[in-house]
Amino acid sequence: TLKSFLGYLVLPIWEGTTNVLSLDVLRSISKSQGLVLKAFHADVSNKLSRACAFRPALKVIKEKVQSSMNTLLSPKNYELLSDSLPARDVAFSLARIYMASLLIEHASWEEAEEQDVEAAK
Repeated sequence: TLKSFLGYLVLPIWEGTTNVLSLDVLRSISKSQGLVLKAFHADVSNKLSRACAFRPALKVIKEKVQSSMNTLLSPKNYELLSDSLPARDVAFSLARIYMASLLIEHASWEEAEEQDVEAAK
């Protein structure tokens, strides 16, 4: 059908876009000699360390996000962080970690509501 044909034409464009953007992430990691990852780690760690002051219920998810970040950025994965084949997975993992840290940061705000905490979980 026409709809599936148009979808067939559009999918490679979108797929190509995420791959190009993912390769840009790897390029910035390489070009900065890993400094962008150190900045990323520092920013996420800072957000997580300030979290939970008002919401102890966030402790478990905070630990999961911290663990995911430490695993992704561990020395055993340095090769992964410079290989173009898993670039998309790396970029998406970095994005998910950062989004989770933002949700946790928001949910730990003293004026946050219970649905903010649930969204962070």
